[in-house]
Amino acid sequence: IASRMNGKTATTIGIYQQPGANAVDTAKAVRARMEELKKQFPSGLDYKVTLDTSLFTLNSIDKVVHTFFEAVVLVILVVFLFLQSLRATLIP
Repeated sequence: IASRMNGKTATTIGIYQQPGANAVDTAKAVRARMEELKKQFPSGLDYKVTLDTSLFTLNSIDKVVHTFFEAVVLVILVVFLFLQSLRATLIP
C-alpha cells in the first residue's frame, strides 16, 4: 500500500478490535499507547489518527441518552394531560 498524507509519504497502520471487544476502550488504549510510543519517535516524526469509528459510537450513545430523557418527559406530559392530576400521573 502506498500511503500519503498532505502530499508526504506516510505509513498506514490498521488496528482492528477483536469480536466482543469494547470499541471505546480499545480506541482509548490505542491512543494512550501511541502517546507512550511518541516519546521514542525520532525528531520530526509524528502520528495522526485519520479514522476513529469509536467517535461515532460515543456520539450514538450520547444521542440515545438524550432521546431517552426526551421520551420520558413526553410520556409524563401526555399522561398528565389525560389524567389531569399530578398525583395520578406520578403513580404510573
